[in-house]
Amino acid sequence: MPKFARGAITGALAVAVAVTSLLAPGPAVGAPNDDKVRIATDGFVYGYAPVALARTRALTLCATGVNTMLNLPVTANPLFRAVVAPNTETLYTNSFLDLRKGPVTVSYPPTGGRYMVFQFLDMYSNVIGNAGTRVDGPAGHSVTIVPPGYHGPVRGQRQIRSGTWDVWMLGRTLLSGTTIPDARTLQSSYRMSVDNENVGPTPPPLRQQGCTVSSPQNLVSAQAGFFDELADVIAADPPPPADAAIVASLSSIGVRPGATPSAGPDAAALSAGVVNGNAVVDNSEGVLPARGPWRTTDTAGHWGTDYLLRAFLTKVGLGINELAESRYFRATVDSAGATLTGARSYVIHVPASVPVDKSKSGWWSVTVYDMDGFPIVNPIFKYSVGTDLDGPLVRNPDGSADVTISVGPRGPVANWIPAPAGPFQLIFRQYIPTNTAWAPPPIIPV
Repeated sequence: MPKFARGAITGALAVAVAVTSLLAPGPAVGAPNDDKVRIATDGFVYGYAPVALARTRALTLCATGVNTMLNLPVTANPLFRAVVAPNTETLYTNSFLDLRKGPVTVSYPPTGGRYMVFQFLDMYSNVIGNAGTRVDGPAGHSVTIVPPGYHGPVRGQRQIRSGTWDVWMLGRTLLSGTTIPDARTLQSSYRMSVDNENVGPTPPPLRQQGCTVSSPQNLVSAQAGFFDELADVIAADPPPPADAAIVASLSSIGVRPGATPSAGPDAAALSAGVVNGNAVVDNSEGVLPARGPWRTTDTAGHWGTDYLLRAFLTKVGLGINELAESRYFRATVDSAGATLTGARSYVIHVPASVPVDKSKSGWWSVTVYDMDGFPIVNPIFKYSVGTDLDGPLVRNPDGSADVTISVGPRGPVANWIPAPAGPFQLIFRQYIPTNTAWAPPPIIPV
């Protein structure tokens, strides 16, 4: 049985019955069948990631075409709402690849020691590979992304094989100190090209939803139409064999490749399943093991059939990379278990040496977000503190640094992240971690 059917979803089935009875009390004609609601609930959890990714694709393609790089020349800020929980230390490069047109080759020039990465994800948010300073070194490199079943020539120095015909490429180019123009110069030197090779029979292209598509973070608003979007993804990007059981289950309620299940006889059950499934995802933080106040996972980007973990991390951090490249710790409470809020001030005593591979330009940061996962407006336009990203941190005699989070300045300004007046969350990042047993220090209220 898929791992999403753990305790959290078992409880949600009771919710499903309650919600169903509210939707259609008594033996009303057309009342949703409980078994079908359960299938739809599980189906929503399963489809959360691919539907969110398809919406992200649709919004991206409003600004550029497929197989084209979109370079963002500024770091993420409170106006940046396209992808939840963006880091605020890198310049993003965004692209959606369509491998039906042929393999795609991506290259970067010598980086001058600056960290950069091209992350590639299939349409089910599995990380299929990375290219950049960790994997390929700073001297410049090229990789070719090839579609399922392709065995022809490749132009890049190595290949990354995709399990789906549509691929998301998410590039990150680190800023450091005052060298933003240098980072932009490197970013503008990235190249992408479609290789004109025969890829054989292909599935239909993924339907472009248009620029009025709802937010990737608000899937529940689609009601039964959510499953129309999932059916589109299944048609264009057939799921991996490991998903056969859930795909067959969905087929029993009309969710089949290219179908419009919201117009079918099980629409009421589908709508109830969306409500219930959304409640499951919203209340699933427990799928992440706790490390003090921090929660993390070592299996990010390689989900297997753990659809609940995949859905929850899509909700709070779409585009999360694999462990070898980066590690993410999320906190919504302090070390005493109290909710993080601007009514208090906090200190994180970061040791002199966070375990990242500096020989490969590894780095760390801690960032403040609102409860929806976006940077928060503040007077100094500062959202994070990290490895001397905005100039040197003020260090203690032993090399450690006290990072402070509060509404007003507390301690050295270089070490301070402004907090909002109300609740907030933190994400601590390790890029190119060298010790996966390590966890960030406590979040101490002061």
